[in-house]
Amino acid sequence: MRRTTLLNLHKFKLTDIFAGNKVLILTIFFFLMGVFISVVLRGNNQTVSALGSKIYEIYRQQHFELEFLSVFSNTVIFNFLILCVCFTVGTSMFGVLLSPLICFFYGGIFGSLASYMCVTYLLKGIAFNAVILIPGYIVSAIVLLFASREAILFSYSVSGLTFNNGIHNDLPYKFKGYCIKFLIMAVFNILSAILDGVFSSSLIKIFEF
Repeated sequence: MRRTTLLNLHKFKLTDIFAGNKVLILTIFFFLMGVFISVVLRGNNQTVSALGSKIYEIYRQQHFELEFLSVFSNTVIFNFLILCVCFTVGTSMFGVLLSPLICFFYGGIFGSLASYMCVTYLLKGIAFNAVILIPGYIVSAIVLLFASREAILFSYSVSGLTFNNGIHNDLPYKFKGYCIKFLIMAVFNILSAILDGVFSSSLIKIFEF
């Protein structure tokens, strides 16, 4: 076999990709861990099981038998609250620790709701997840992951200023960029709310729970 046919990771710069996105990978990891733990504990822990039921009731009140504008407004408020929390913790030195936890709990909420639908309604619940729940949540989940990444990076800059007792002349410029990025993500959160409103108001009537 020719040496040129061997897979060269360095050639494809996979290591560079991982190194350049390690913070984003961290947020994805915590999100998936939240989903995984909530699903695994669903049948073995009464607290997690009760939490899934409670989340479903809240979701039902905010999505079932409502018009587009009602679903849209409920989703926008929820998404903006999460985004504001990410923004706020990112401006403190604790954002490095708190931002991954936000991803973890968000993943736990999604996993609890999705697993509750599957366990309670079986095939109908699986279809509901595939047709309505996942498409409605996917954009907001992606926005959260990127928001958490930005919060971690900016919090790291704030922490460096605090512990090193140095003057970072570029911190105001970083904060300006930080605000701009969160404004862009807020726009995508509105898109997420539109998708959620469309899927819920038009397709949720197909399912009778």
